[in-house]
This record gives sequence, C-alpha cells and structure tokens, in this order.
Amino acid sequence: MRAMRYRFAIYCPDQHLRYNIHTLDDHGVGGGVTARIRVAHALAAQGHDVTVFNNCPSNQTIEGVRYVHYEQTGRIETDIFIASTSGDALDLSECCEIEIHARLQILMVHGVDPPNGIDLEIFDYIYALSNFVRDRI
Repeated sequence: MRAMRYRFAIYCPDQHLRYNIHTLDDHGVGGGVTARIRVAHALAAQGHDVTVFNNCPSNQTIEGVRYVHYEQTGRIETDIFIASTSGDALDLSECCEIEIHARLQILMVHGVDPPNGIDLEIFDYIYALSNFVRDRI
C-alpha cells in the first residue's frame, strides 16, 4: 500500500531568533523552535512536502524542508497548516495578513497564555506541548 503524501506548512513569525535545522545543532534554542524544526524534518524524511515559514537566515531547502522567511508569505495553500509561536512577543497577528487555504489548521502552543493577535476559533485543533499548558489554555 502506498502512503499518502501531504503538504505541510509550519508558520512562525517570531523575530527574536533566526534559525533553521543547523541552528539547533550549533546553538542552544528553546523547546518551541526545536519542536517545530524536528517535526518538519521528520515529516520531510517520511516523504511529505514541508515548508517552514519562519525567521530563517536565508530561503533555502535543507534535507527536504523548504525554509521561507515569514515576511515573504502572502498566500499559503497546503493540506495541513500549523501556526506556532514560542518566543518574542508570542504574537501571531502576522498570520492574519496571510491568505491561508488548508484542509486542517492547527495551533501549536508553548506558553501558558494563548498567542496574541489571533482568533483561536479559526483553528481546527490546538495542540499543547505539555499538560500544564493544555490546562491553562
């Protein structure tokens, strides 16, 4: 049986850190960055089409994951859209400026308060990375 191939878009407008997969290996970063990037690369390794829209050092493809600077995002067409913020101002208002077409929209939360600047109702699911965060959100 042939596995389905999905298109994933992982979006994070955090400005406090420029990163890609190499940053994780070279510098200490937080759990939110680590979770986003490790998930992206694991999905790409399984044959999925993965784009990370973040504060990357440059637009490039690394190990099958396309990195695109979040400010260059005007429209996203994907199967699964994951929005996340784990630092800086914990603000996703930039996301409201993007035309998003996705079959499934997920918000991945890392902090004890919901992200600023976005209506939580637009998401199909909210994923919390810990039980403590889940209970607060």
